[in-house]
Amino acid sequence: MTPPDSPSSPNALSSSALRRRTRNRTAANRQQIASIENEIGDRLLERLSYIKHQPRTILNLGYGLARHSAALNQLYPSATIVALDDALDVLMLAPEQNLAKKIRGLFKTKPMAICADSIALPLAAQSMEMVWANLLNVAEDAQRIIAELKRVLKPGGLLMMSTVGPDTLKELRAAFATVDALPHVQSQIDMHDLGDLLVHEGFATPVVDMEMLTLTYPDVVTLAHDLRAAGATCLDTNRRSTLTGKGRWQRITAAYEINRRDGLLPASVEVVYVHAWRGIERQTKDGRQIIRFEKT
Repeated sequence: MTPPDSPSSPNALSSSALRRRTRNRTAANRQQIASIENEIGDRLLERLSYIKHQPRTILNLGYGLARHSAALNQLYPSATIVALDDALDVLMLAPEQNLAKKIRGLFKTKPMAICADSIALPLAAQSMEMVWANLLNVAEDAQRIIAELKRVLKPGGLLMMSTVGPDTLKELRAAFATVDALPHVQSQIDMHDLGDLLVHEGFATPVVDMEMLTLTYPDVVTLAHDLRAAGATCLDTNRRSTLTGKGRWQRITAAYEINRRDGLLPASVEVVYVHAWRGIERQTKDGRQIIRFEKT
């Protein structure tokens, strides 16, 4: 009998454990899909350029291919950067560098790397002055993740985050809907609900905006290949537990074909950008007023 917590018993694993296992298995292929991750991160970085903030401690949550840790290091050369990812194999991936960059890198402080889950960050409360989270997956347990981000941020600390919204892969979702009513594409939190959650958890004046990006593919097989390389699998507990048969897959690809334009198939990505400041509590949880004393 398979033990209930065995990796070969997927129904017994939590969503975060399933996601971590998938990302570890596909780590070697992440270079193939790094372009969209980097593009979204670059757009998030542009938003950061308009914000006046000089953090001394930065958490890079969802380390990925480390490209933006280098950018953050250039923006804030005196800051301590903690790079955190839930998949060890992803965390160990080194960004591509030419020889000149490697030589210069020998004389710079490298980010501290930690393998941990975003719902239980192994960091002290109020230890970070900024959290950078590019393409953070908040779909499965948004409230716990946002609460953790608030916990580790100092009052007045900055959250810079991107994630994906519910219209992501809407074409693929519609194609699967022609064969059954089960979830095949991971559901995502709506940007308005995310903004409300940030306020509820104590973030001040959150700014949440969205844009639609469209990727194009020659066929559905190539799209599916990239989704597997990204570890972007559906973790819904009601998902189909059996393999998709040949006949069902043919029906799905045929349904997707109605979207073909100029010889290519589109794949929509709803990108949600967030920046918010960690508010300063005026009262304790039991209602007592907090009085702060600062050294002069």
